[in-house]
Amino acid sequence: MSVLGRIMADTMLRSRDHEHVMVKFIELPEPDGSRPWALVLHEFSNSIPLPYKIARRLTAGQVEVAKGLLRNLSN
Repeated sequence: MSVLGRIMADTMLRSRDHEHVMVKFIELPEPDGSRPWALVLHEFSNSIPLPYKIARRLTAGQVEVAKGLLRNLSN
């Protein structure tokens, strides 16, 4: 398997709406014959986050509308 193929085989990407999670599986050195693994998680979004100072002054409905605007959604 090529190096790029190996890298992609060890990575999982899941998307839902405008949120994404990337999981990287890393095989650690074998100190005593066991096969330990590490998981590196990256969560990211395509939208701009709503600043906390603004969000705390809004109602729950207004927060949802503001988040939609920051995601470039209409209506």
